[in-house]
Amino acid sequence: MARRKLPFSLGKKWVYLAAAALAGLVLFLLYGLPYLSAPRLTKSQEQWREFSLDAPPGHPLEVVSHGYRMIRVYRREAPAGGGGQPRSVHIVEWEWKIAVKNKTRRDMEVFASYSLVDRDRLMVDVDSAIMQRPAPSGETVTIAHQTEMVLEDLPRVATGVWEIAWEEGRSASKVRRKGF
Repeated sequence: MARRKLPFSLGKKWVYLAAAALAGLVLFLLYGLPYLSAPRLTKSQEQWREFSLDAPPGHPLEVVSHGYRMIRVYRREAPAGGGGQPRSVHIVEWEWKIAVKNKTRRDMEVFASYSLVDRDRLMVDVDSAIMQRPAPSGETVTIAHQTEMVLEDLPRVATGVWEIAWEEGRSASKVRRKGF
């Protein structure tokens, strides 16, 4: 009986399959594994946590609502102290907003800052920027800002607290804080 000749010998076919499998494994280790092992935000962390109903009597500004949300997680190379090797740090970008209603009959300048705190009201992260916005008489304005914090602090976040300031005429600024 005569043997038929195959277009590829069985030895060459296994070499090609082994090379393809090795290339696939290398690509997975280089691109797939870092993607799968990277930290991610949950859907609930990406949604706004909003709070409202803060209108104590006697204040010219009413905080109609305030809130925060996490936007994304990314990795940043941080320089090492003491001349060592730089290290990789995971950063969370987050955003806050405050809606303020001017209940007076004159235009005002509103200054706002926001902090994330834990259950014991200890600061987790403070947005060091103080945002300024004009608040025309009788109108509600929204003040918003984005900032960053280290991912390791994210599990401690329990709520957000705000601080607003305004000037009344030529007198010094008045300040209201919530949550401290």
